[in-house]
Amino acid sequence: KTPLAGLKALLQTLQRGLVSDDDFDSVIAMGPQQVEREEHLVQTLLHAQRLRLAGPRLQREAVPLTDILNSFVAHRRLSRPSDPQRYLLEAPQALLGMGDREAIWTILENLADNADKYGAEQITLRTWANAGRVYVSCNDNGQGFDPSRAKSIFEAYRHGNDDNARDNHGTGLGLYISRRMAK
Repeated sequence: KTPLAGLKALLQTLQRGLVSDDDFDSVIAMGPQQVEREEHLVQTLLHAQRLRLAGPRLQREAVPLTDILNSFVAHRRLSRPSDPQRYLLEAPQALLGMGDREAIWTILENLADNADKYGAEQITLRTWANAGRVYVSCNDNGQGFDPSRAKSIFEAYRHGNDDNARDNHGTGLGLYISRRMAK
């Protein structure tokens, strides 16, 4: 179960000629998806190490939040083309917020990845402004988690359902990193 196992298996399958002509295009399409997963894993580990060693050093600048969310939804739809309505954005107006563009993207990736891992069929990002603050919510229809675990799932190396932790994929760092960055 090394992080590169999926990519290695894909390449070995292609190398051995085990893919029919009919399936070739769909199998090749798995390559960029797997590389994206690996890239996200490396970014997650780097973020966790930076947070552990130095704490978050994030930029505080004006960011076009609605533009970032539109780009994020378009990115997720491209990487999962079989279901274009899986990711929805409800942003009634263009909003400008203060924050770190990379941190916002990382938080969105982690939230969407968790929703995907835990059975969501649809993920909706919503934005709104109230009393001079800008808000973003990420809602999904996945399995959810026991409310008594709400605090602990934001700890490092935790999963939504630790009873079956060995069956969960990922590092258990995504929500930990997201919370630290958000704060």
